Amino acid sequence: MSKTRPLSDLIKREVTPGPEFRSDQELLDACRQLATTIFHPVGTAKMGRADDRLAVVDASLKVHGVDRLRVIDCSIMPTLISGNTNIPAIMIAEKAADMIRADALKQKPVLEISTDRTIARKSARTIREDTQSGGQHEGHRHAHSQ
Repeated sequence: MSKTRPLSDLIKREVTPGPEFRSDQELLDACRQLATTIFHPVGTAKMGRADDRLAVVDASLKVHGVDRLRVIDCSIMPTLISGNTNIPAIMIAEKAADMIRADALKQKPVLEISTDRTIARKSARTIREDTQSGGQHEGHRHAHSQ
């Protein structure tokens, strides 16, 4: 096809695999040697239930058996799409950000500050409020004043 007009008018020379590859077998051999996935691997971190030995992550993208680790890229996709993987990667990241945010908002106490007599517990929301108010909550002053 590249030797046919009008395309042939635009081509100076064949670079890869090269003009010496002509037969079907030579072209197949060249494809096997030169072909690569470039940077679009997918399907290396299967999503599934914890009892599926081949599954790496759950539906929340959390790695089975590892706390606080998620896989957030195209490796969770079961097959390679026909287009570029950039937009699916962005979509996966956006969805993961929503899941991480939702988990943080319903999280139980994340920080425990102990003193001689008192244990002050703060939820993620209280910590955020402390940061915004300059640390003026009673538990915050008490824990640091001891």
